Amino acid sequence: MPAPTYLCRMADLPDGDSRGFDPEGSGQDSLFVVRQGGRLFGYRDQCPHYGDTPMAWRRHAYLNADGSRIVCAAHGALFQVEDGACVQGPCLGQSLTPVPVTINGDGEVHLMRASGRPRADEVEQRTRDLIQVAAELFIAQGYAHVSLRTIAAEARVAARTIYAKFGGKLGLFEAVIACERDRLLTNLDEQTPGKRALPDLLEDFCGRYLALVNTPRAIAIQRMVIAEAAQNPQLGRVFYDAGPGALRARLTGLFAHPQSQGAFRTGLSPEQLTNFLLSCLLGDSTQRLLRHPEPAQGNQSHTVQAALAAFFAVAGKTA
Repeated sequence: MPAPTYLCRMADLPDGDSRGFDPEGSGQDSLFVVRQGGRLFGYRDQCPHYGDTPMAWRRHAYLNADGSRIVCAAHGALFQVEDGACVQGPCLGQSLTPVPVTINGDGEVHLMRASGRPRADEVEQRTRDLIQVAAELFIAQGYAHVSLRTIAAEARVAARTIYAKFGGKLGLFEAVIACERDRLLTNLDEQTPGKRALPDLLEDFCGRYLALVNTPRAIAIQRMVIAEAAQNPQLGRVFYDAGPGALRARLTGLFAHPQSQGAFRTGLSPEQLTNFLLSCLLGDSTQRLLRHPEPAQGNQSHTVQAALAAFFAVAGKTA
């Protein structure tokens, strides 16, 4: 790991004050540090409104008059000292980029250098962690009541990272639903009626589908969407397209496969087969689960077997 870079002594940075630093020797400060008691908060000297805009109106002047907020002199934006989140101004909801600083035993302030770019698996894990945090917050507080700033703080990422990767809160919610959906489809996309018997493939799909949509987590998400969709129709559309709609499309694709056609009565379209199978599978169970405060789970295997038996009895070619 690269050695830390010396910035100053703790005594050189008065409590409640800020100071800029130029560790690269570029001739312009690229980061600044704010002291609050025994704690230090370091950030890049770049306003998120425009990434290349220095923030201080004169050197070291990064705070407002009473020292309670970081201020961007160019745009008038105010940021919280403890997490860099913008609380007023044109970049509301975004955050400053944190810079790791530390104090050694001799009272020296050092910039901690990163050991290099994170590995692909580390980036992937951080993304999964972010999606997990967002899902838990959406379920606990509701989509409308969770700010991007709250998610960023809980996940320990910058809000701008969420904007860059997902485009905003709605895109992050879509990723939450897509993550749940993809868990169901793992190792299933490569399987087709040409590689596996259709009844076995449908049994596998139905078992996974039922396990997904009737879990307490899935029920909680559905309840949230139902409660908020009237005020936010786009939320309902994103939920359907990324979740149920995508799963229905996958099932319709199975029925549209050439080797599936001979298994069913003539005149039934893949879309009709999809609607009928899901009706047999779900019945009113999802509605009961949505309404019951503590949903009880039935015998999933029995439910799947009964649904497929009813489905093939009516739609199967021998019926």
